[in-house]
Amino acid sequence: MSAIRACDVYRATKDIPGGSLKVINKNKLKDDLKTLRLTKCRILAATCGRVTKVLESEESHLKSSEIEAIVCDSSYLDPKKRHLWDSADVIPLIKKIVDENDKARVYLY
Repeated sequence: MSAIRACDVYRATKDIPGGSLKVINKNKLKDDLKTLRLTKCRILAATCGRVTKVLESEESHLKSSEIEAIVCDSSYLDPKKRHLWDSADVIPLIKKIVDENDKARVYLY
C-alpha cells in the first residue's frame, strides 16, 4: 500500500517547479538510478524500501547527505490497519539519513 501512497504524492507534486519523481519497487532499480542521475528533480516520492536500495546502490548518484527533508505520511492506515511505523525498515532508514546529514528534518503528516 505504501507504493500507492507514493504514487499519490507523485501525482500531487509532479507539476510544481522542479517536479517530482516516483521511485517504487515496481520500477526496475536500474531505471530508477538512471532517472535519478539524469534529472535535477527536487522531490522524491518513494517507498522506504526503494529509498534504502537506491542509497545502498554503488551506482546511485543520490546520497543521504543530500536529503534535506523527509515527510512521513503517518496518518494513513492500510486495509489491515497498519501504518508507516509498523514497517521494520522505516526507523533505521530515517535514523541513517538524519545521522549522516545534520540538515535533514523529519516532518510527520
